[in-house]
Amino acid sequence: IYEPNIGLHEQVLEVDFASMYPHIMVIHNISPETVNCRCCRGSGRKVPELEHHTCLKRTGLIPIVLAPLVKRRMEFKRLKKRTGDVWDLRSRCLKPLLVTCFGYTGYRNAPFGRIECHEAINAHGRDILIESSRIAERHGFEVLHGIVDSMWLKGPLGKRREMIGEIALRMRIPLSEEGIYRWLVFLPD
Repeated sequence: IYEPNIGLHEQVLEVDFASMYPHIMVIHNISPETVNCRCCRGSGRKVPELEHHTCLKRTGLIPIVLAPLVKRRMEFKRLKKRTGDVWDLRSRCLKPLLVTCFGYTGYRNAPFGRIECHEAINAHGRDILIESSRIAERHGFEVLHGIVDSMWLKGPLGKRREMIGEIALRMRIPLSEEGIYRWLVFLPD
């Protein structure tokens, strides 16, 4: 989390990653049988800031199941013309399913849960938010606030599409412009 920059801000850009955590599970092969697997000990994909790794030799059950759902949701979002149309409704139907898959990775009684998966997903999420903020700053933006899969930025709005494109390409997760606010206030606690 980037704590909000308290005060009144004008011309604020909000950006949001689409299905960030499900994308992380698919991209980084996060599943109970792939996190800290024995076959890749010492050579697997490193999880940022943790002593965990993910398997390089086999794709896990969770990424196998989620990949077509994530792909389908992104296609529905692409086809959406307006809020409430059939493509928007289909996209919104898939969202809770994808969110639940993330949540259950940390639930001890879930048949496919394992706390190391939950930790790995969150570690990748933090890494993505940090790297995305660095890219935004290189493009001249100031991060006013950032939480989970969204950022509020102030800067050269004419460069926003270039910045959004670079972040999406580097993170391998679609990033969309959610809006530009004429003004936005972050209040103190």
